[in-house]
Amino acid sequence: MKSINEIKEIIKLGFDNIDTNLGIDYIFSYLVFITDFNPDNLQLEQLPGESIYSNGVWIFKANEEESRLLFENVKF
Repeated sequence: MKSINEIKEIIKLGFDNIDTNLGIDYIFSYLVFITDFNPDNLQLEQLPGESIYSNGVWIFKANEEESRLLFENVKF
């Protein structure tokens, strides 16, 4: 991204399609950290579990034991 203003415009576009209790000014307050962001430092994990169709909706049921082990081993 070329500038903070471009990032703000992208956030505004996304914010119109997200239902959240966070205000857009609160989201913008975190933009100061974007210059220090290094994607090489990200660690991605997938929560173990399964998708279940129940009562007309899809839900995710986490595997509690595997999730506990995952959280014990994730480095924060």
